[in-house]
Amino acid sequence: MDIASHHHRLQPQAHLYRNRSNIRLLRCLLSLLALALAWPGAAPVAAASGATFEIVWDTGCPAPPADADAALRYAAGLLGAHLSSPVPISVVACWSSSVPAGALATGDAVAYLRNVGGAPLADTFYPVALANALAGQDLLPDTEDVTLNFNASAVWSFATTVPSGSGEDFVTVAMHELVHGLGFNAFMYESYNVGFCGGGPLFVAYHFCPTPYDRLAVDGADTPLLSLLLPDPRVLGARLKGDAYFGGPNARLANGVRSARLYTPAIWDDGSSLVHLDMSFDSSPNGLMTPSIGAALRHPGSLTLAMLRDMGWPLAGIAPALKLDGPVAAPVGQPAALTATLAWPTYTGQAVTYTWSAPGYTEATHRSAALSDPLQLRWDTPGYRIVSAGATVDGSTDYASHSLLVIDVTLEGAATGAVGQTATVTARLQPSDTALPVSYLWQATGQAEQQHAAVGPTDRAQFTWRTPGSITVTVRASVGGADVTATKIIMVEASSVNWQLFLPAVIR
Repeated sequence: MDIASHHHRLQPQAHLYRNRSNIRLLRCLLSLLALALAWPGAAPVAAASGATFEIVWDTGCPAPPADADAALRYAAGLLGAHLSSPVPISVVACWSSSVPAGALATGDAVAYLRNVGGAPLADTFYPVALANALAGQDLLPDTEDVTLNFNASAVWSFATTVPSGSGEDFVTVAMHELVHGLGFNAFMYESYNVGFCGGGPLFVAYHFCPTPYDRLAVDGADTPLLSLLLPDPRVLGARLKGDAYFGGPNARLANGVRSARLYTPAIWDDGSSLVHLDMSFDSSPNGLMTPSIGAALRHPGSLTLAMLRDMGWPLAGIAPALKLDGPVAAPVGQPAALTATLAWPTYTGQAVTYTWSAPGYTEATHRSAALSDPLQLRWDTPGYRIVSAGATVDGSTDYASHSLLVIDVTLEGAATGAVGQTATVTARLQPSDTALPVSYLWQATGQAEQQHAAVGPTDRAQFTWRTPGSITVTVRASVGGADVTATKIIMVEASSVNWQLFLPAVIR
């Protein structure tokens, strides 16, 4: 398990700007009415209970008004009612005078964890609160999960009702920042027309990157933005300034079966670009996650919840609660078995429509009365693949995603060698950016086996032969329960030695 603290980020925390205009009473009421009409009805059976937030105020910051504490807890309760986690979400809040200029608040995860148990996407940095929910345990028990900062100089309204009166609506802002802390955040960014992810220059392009949000970000042609990072990161830089969408399947369903446009102005705006919904969602039921507040809201919105679901968050009370299981890795050219399973036995015997989507495949639809639907997929080239499955029951649809690494291995080294000389052979796993541990078993003619455990995507072995001939070197690379092999032939030739004859000295 890899851990990244938010303090390592080069990009500022996501922040919410002040309201651009006064909010009219009618505008608020219309937004709330539209939200109520858009939200799906109750599930046929009770789902898992909501998530609990545990909130503390940083004693190193000025003491907040009592109304601020009450409003924050109210906002957390509104959000937590829609999520499901067996682990309480711990939040540390600061009543701050050092929030970025013009901003009302900031929010982020305290840490991001990669390759934890239960995470549907491999090699992906999950915010710690989500990692805890997926793993079913507190993975960092000695740290908070979410950090918030509120502008102590802002004129706030702490009302829990709508309309909320004069001042910036604290409950809306608090929900917005909590959602950032739960994973509505990215590590991709643009600088000088170049796109980066995480650490900066290309040689650390995947340092603390990507998040689930990054994985699901696409351009207008539904091309994953991460795939544009190489070979020319300027292509990614261009997309990050005007052509970025969130393409998760649940989000597409909630957004009229199309990807949701993200906020990407022509000039990159640290802390706002990419990590918010486009301003076209402002003052709508899905306006919570735009970069500046419009209407006062008391519901995160169906689109925001769908995006959280795509990132892996279990939702409370949302039918039909689908799970997608499969291997972490699969050898190139060999089938990988995946299974979509409805978690609620209430659906036993009902007609279910399963829909599968995977890179390189035409969308497949299966109709069944079973609670699970298996599918085998194979790819002939290595790479990172995200597979999505949907289940529709009585008009309600839910999607789940699962990633796997399609792996291959190659061997590099000289084709010839000489007796008595050391030959070095290099194994390279593809995809080369995986952080999952890889083990290598080396075998060569006339040599003892070499086992190299828990190393990276590149490994080397050295051999020395005492007799000439055709030598076969084989490596088996193992990652995530999948094995791939490669073989190389080396012609070992007899050594050419320059012999010098030394005659004994003759003494007269």
